[in-house]
Amino acid sequence: MNQLLRTKISELYRPAIRGNGLVHGLCILLSSFGADYGDSLRVVLLAVSAHWALFFLIILRRPTSPTSWDLRLLHWGFIPLVLAIAATSSIYYR
Repeated sequence: MNQLLRTKISELYRPAIRGNGLVHGLCILLSSFGADYGDSLRVVLLAVSAHWALFFLIILRRPTSPTSWDLRLLHWGFIPLVLAIAATSSIYYR
């Protein structure tokens, strides 16, 4: 376990971390202003938590050598997650 915590993470992950942190914060802020009784905030928070879980799973799996698919998924994966969660939650909460 100590070796896992000491493993260096590739520099290729840094733009994804910075960009996603900014996008996630902005989406949470904007969705909290909605007058929909917190429905959009719930969708965004669920998508953010799922995206960060995906991010940490990818880092645990390949900390030093991410594939191009990993980087693409981390960079652009939030938008499909929000759309999928919004679509399924509207079906679930009817």
